[in-house]
Amino acid sequence: MNKELFGQPYYHSDPHWVVKSYFDRMYNDGDFLRTIELL
Repeated sequence: MNKELFGQPYYHSDPHWVVKSYFDRMYNDGDFLRTIELL
């Protein structure tokens, strides 16, 4: 089961789609909190 924060589809006209995609991927992998701590 895929878990996403922002969901798809990502609109390439949105300047933040790359960041949203990255955080969705980290959330789905279970690494979201660790990722936030590294920022």
